[in-house]
Amino acid sequence: MEGEIRIEGARENNLKNITVSIPWHKFTVVTGLSGSGKSSLALDTLYAEGLRRYIECLSTYARQFLERVDRPDMDDISGLPPAVAIESRNTVRNSRSTVGTTTEVYDYLRLLFAKVGRILCPECGREVRHRSPGDIAGELLSGHEGKRVLITFPPGNLNLTPAELLSNGFTRIISGEDIVEVEGLSKVPKGSEIVLDRLVLDKKSRSRIVSSLELAFEESRHVNVRILDGETLRYSAGLECPACHMRFNEPTPLLFSFNSPQGACPECKGFGNILGLDPDLVIPNPEKSLSGGAIEPLTKPSLKPQMRKLLHFAEERGIYTDKPYNTLTDKEKELVFDGGAGFPGVRGYFRHLEEKNYKMHVRVFLSKYRSAFTCDACRGSRLVKEALWVKVGGVNIYELSLLPIDVLGEFFEELILSEYEKKIAHEIMKQIKSRIDFLIKVGLEYLTLARLSKTLSGGEAQRVNLACQLGATLTETLYIMDEPSIGLHPRDVDRLVSLIKELRDRDNTVVVVEHDFEMKKSADNIIELGPLAGERGGDIVYQGEVKNLLNGSVDSLTKRYITGRSKIEQPLKRRKGSGKSLTVTGAIENNLKNLTVSFPLRTFISVTGVSGSGKSSLVNDVIYSALARKFRGEVERVGKYGDIK
Repeated sequence: MEGEIRIEGARENNLKNITVSIPWHKFTVVTGLSGSGKSSLALDTLYAEGLRRYIECLSTYARQFLERVDRPDMDDISGLPPAVAIESRNTVRNSRSTVGTTTEVYDYLRLLFAKVGRILCPECGREVRHRSPGDIAGELLSGHEGKRVLITFPPGNLNLTPAELLSNGFTRIISGEDIVEVEGLSKVPKGSEIVLDRLVLDKKSRSRIVSSLELAFEESRHVNVRILDGETLRYSAGLECPACHMRFNEPTPLLFSFNSPQGACPECKGFGNILGLDPDLVIPNPEKSLSGGAIEPLTKPSLKPQMRKLLHFAEERGIYTDKPYNTLTDKEKELVFDGGAGFPGVRGYFRHLEEKNYKMHVRVFLSKYRSAFTCDACRGSRLVKEALWVKVGGVNIYELSLLPIDVLGEFFEELILSEYEKKIAHEIMKQIKSRIDFLIKVGLEYLTLARLSKTLSGGEAQRVNLACQLGATLTETLYIMDEPSIGLHPRDVDRLVSLIKELRDRDNTVVVVEHDFEMKKSADNIIELGPLAGERGGDIVYQGEVKNLLNGSVDSLTKRYITGRSKIEQPLKRRKGSGKSLTVTGAIENNLKNLTVSFPLRTFISVTGVSGSGKSSLVNDVIYSALARKFRGEVERVGKYGDIK
């Protein structure tokens, strides 16, 4: 179906009463100088009107919880489909959001484990599952056909008398290894089992086996099948381990959710870590002495009494207060933190402050010296232990969430399920595999489902959102992206273009604000705003197909740079720097692999690589944080590294 979005008289910000046509089901790039009005057209006009129309469709009750969106400054707009904006920056700050929850892969995993997961007893390792008499009879005939067996069960009422057993039709019991007639007994021996039936396992006796097992389960939760001159097979009613009698609850999807009270670890509340006092934040510069302010929180003017107590305590215990902290023995450091008579220690003082955390300034003070440490109860899995006892393909849901996406895809391709399980999990597996495939297509095969969303780079976050949209399989939708290629490596730009085209091929309209040449060349349509920026921008320089721009007579800045008539000249000579360098050794923050790198001083240095290769981890988390702590005394967490010199 052909059609177009037509905007008439757009005057938002610096737009000069322009009229624009955007064809449906096409990939359109909006380009021009920075400040020429691209975002004003795409976001402040096109998306804002789509959002306003959506909000107006909601009830009055729902609208009161949403911000009011004013109508953009324009004369008219027609042919506007439902609009979705995909941002190029990571706005997630929630520690509960992961790649798995954002893409909904983890939600389908929870459903899969609840439906076909197998419970393994943590004590003996045996599988625990519901066993019907027919199921047990089939197992006995397939594995022990032709053998003579006794079907027995322990009495549910331990105070049964021989007379009561006889009145119920039970004439024999097993005491130890001997079969004893009930008649003539004065009392039932402790630990004995009631003999229900004695038979030979063959196909002719199947109905008799099933009937005996049904009767046994009516009398007791446990049934034993004793093979004469062989082993004893134990079975239980419900989800109970027949060997150690440990009971289990029926798995539900919420059991595997760390965002639900039912599944979240009770210690860390589903976060996987617990905030605790961080010695590296308390002592940011271990080269200082105790008297020189090594214990950073005690250097505050209001805590001078605590500092005097610390120094007095140290002198009494023979701890040198004028020696660098890093030269003290482990025992002396332990005394400083744990304290003793006359001084509660650093930890003791912080425990005292925690009693006053109802005060805002105390909470702010405590937060400066705390870091997240892996929860000892769940060991970072975020889940209750019962969830980790359920396995699919021999692994639990936490172990699956730690696998890279590409390895996870291979796991599900090779996963062997029974025919019954395949019927149950068919649609679930289809959804899991399709979403994993989308994540691999966008180049995120190295991520794991357990990766926190807030730790993703802007490019990674955008591609995760794109994968979500591909998984949603929407049609007749307008997708608007604001400079999605910003900060991306050329390899990632190619992948981004292929994704945008896949969205377009599903009968969607894609509008992208962009500067990248490859993105412009790949578009179906292009709109150039300008000719310059600010007040001298806001006009239409060109709108139409890309090939007509390159081959036509229209002259524009975009055309000059794409065709090579204008270009950014490289400098004729490079700065040599001061001859000194900043060297980082042993950087292992996030995905950095024991990196050693030198930066020449007084030079312009570019750190590049594909999205997610560790650029921000090296520059921001390691180098900047370490230097800020050293020269400005900042107490923010520093990425893991060996040395900087």
